[in-house]
Amino acid sequence: VGIAEQETVLSNIYPRLQAYADSHVTPNWVNSSFAQNYFIDDLGTETLAERATSAIITPLAAARTQEGIPSIEQRQLRINFNTSYNFGTESDLIPSLLGDFTVGGGYRWQDKVGIGFGVSENEFGNIAYDPTMPNYGPKQDFVDLFFRSEYMLDKDRSLSIQLNVKDLLDNDDLVPIYANPDGTKLYRFMRGRLITVSATFGF
Repeated sequence: VGIAEQETVLSNIYPRLQAYADSHVTPNWVNSSFAQNYFIDDLGTETLAERATSAIITPLAAARTQEGIPSIEQRQLRINFNTSYNFGTESDLIPSLLGDFTVGGGYRWQDKVGIGFGVSENEFGNIAYDPTMPNYGPKQDFVDLFFRSEYMLDKDRSLSIQLNVKDLLDNDDLVPIYANPDGTKLYRFMRGRLITVSATFGF
């Protein structure tokens, strides 16, 4: 049995850019008399202070509001269970032609995953992604099986043949992978059942 719990928390976002904004951008490009009276466009509709605020200060402040919020793009919990049974070479249940026969399987479960955010008006009066309004993709589970036959060809050589069935229940539905702010979603088909065969020689 394997259980994995993960959580990524955003912290210390853009520390160097924040330091630069505090030491240079705000005093020189926002608060100075020059910045507040210098128009940077031909029509005289936007000052340097307004441009610096909208292009640097506000986006930086909005990004830093996400500090301490867990990232939703990572599945928080995964659970795996695997088991196998070896019948040996002399079982009454298994034909001898299958050699040293082993059967096994597993169950995999994974938590929901974030695929986007809704939007709302932030503290700066702008419409922006809202980390408190996440959209999620579904929780998922899968069943896997394998069958393995092993043969001793001679005292120094062996052959192992294994059949793997991944996703036995054939989950090939559409699942959302991205959510737009308006709630519409992009989808993809899951891969579904996958059957593979491998042969390994030992010498």
